[in-house]
Amino acid sequence: MYSLAINSNLALKWFKILFYSFPFSLFCASGYFNLYFFILIISGYFCLSSVKKKIIFEKVDKVLFLFFSIIFFSTIFNTIKTNDYISTVKALSLFRFFFLFILIKNFFFYKLINIHKLSLVIIISCVAMTLDIFLQVINEKGIFGYIPLDGRIVGFFYFEAIAGSYLQKFFLLALIFFFLLKKNNILYANLYLIIIYSGIFLTLDRMPLILALVISIILPIMFNKKLFLSLFFFFIFFVIILNHNKNTFPQLNILSERVSIFYGKIMMNLKIETSKIIITNNKDIKKNYIIHEDNKKLRFDNYDKLYETGIKIFLDNLFIGIGHKQFTTISCNNIRYNYACAQHPHHLWLEIATTSGVIGIFLFLYFLFLVFHNFYKSIKYKNYTYLFILMLIIEVLPFRSYGSIYSTINGSMFWFLISILGSYKFIQKNLKKDLYIK
Repeated sequence: MYSLAINSNLALKWFKILFYSFPFSLFCASGYFNLYFFILIISGYFCLSSVKKKIIFEKVDKVLFLFFSIIFFSTIFNTIKTNDYISTVKALSLFRFFFLFILIKNFFFYKLINIHKLSLVIIISCVAMTLDIFLQVINEKGIFGYIPLDGRIVGFFYFEAIAGSYLQKFFLLALIFFFLLKKNNILYANLYLIIIYSGIFLTLDRMPLILALVISIILPIMFNKKLFLSLFFFFIFFVIILNHNKNTFPQLNILSERVSIFYGKIMMNLKIETSKIIITNNKDIKKNYIIHEDNKKLRFDNYDKLYETGIKIFLDNLFIGIGHKQFTTISCNNIRYNYACAQHPHHLWLEIATTSGVIGIFLFLYFLFLVFHNFYKSIKYKNYTYLFILMLIIEVLPFRSYGSIYSTINGSMFWFLISILGSYKFIQKNLKKDLYIK
């Protein structure tokens, strides 16, 4: 018995280390992160078994299971003639996000993990990311030697310019820690928000920047008017950067252009010398592409055409969609789809629509309804509830561009956050008081 108790305690400590390190694990290369994710899931279920906790399974979990099941079925149906077994296996691997959702919800239910500790870890990771962003702007190299990608700041992400998306997804959750402080919590929260807003701005990511500006207006209205202070100083920072000496920080030379044009149209006519990007002169297929001189790789950058393609593919495959990893194959080789050679439509709802059709959209909407219903049923502490509702609404807005929710890094960020938000009724039951915002 004593030996079993030791083993269960070790298993729990090991899982906690893995869980609380999730925000930092996203900085790893995809291969290493996939290994981490696999160990996290296996360790979590082993831990629940070792501490003899029965896994709870609710209606929201069943709906999410059906959602991933329809994607898997659609992939099999659309690849059976081509024998594309790789896509089928990758569609099956999407169930890892389902297992993550169940796992996190159960650990919060049994009070084995703590939202406050997670918020502290996120503060550290977000501030570290922002400092690296500043370093890349000033020195053109980050802490690990990473350089800008296509003229955009990457932070700790080597191959993807998603530093702004990372900050935008997680920074609200970190506010929980500041709002728990009994003294000067608004002061510290404002300082934190100024740092994060500035970091998002410098990444040149338009949508995270727009959302950050919207959030910076909503937060003072929802919680405390003193939070407008962060918006004021961010505006000053915004003006200073846009009027900087362009010879001082060449990395910022495209900033004003990027933030002034919505959904990436500027990239169709802009030649960026610092990142060695050129626009092709081909008036047919390649007019929507950017060619990288270093590897001659095509990348589609016209979101209008991409959304149009996504809608056409959805309407042509209305009920169950085309399945996982089929968007590139179908869009690249069909003139009806504008030769929009992209891996996904860069839109949350269009990605769901194209991969799983009307059935998938219905299941995901029902899933969101159940999550929102849990918010409504669990309003014990209103400030917590408002913050969680804001985070969920921001993530599922229909008019925003979005990275793939099925990819390794973007998908893991999305489903990790959804897992936290979906666990809210259990998180709130474990709280002793509401957030202190004065």
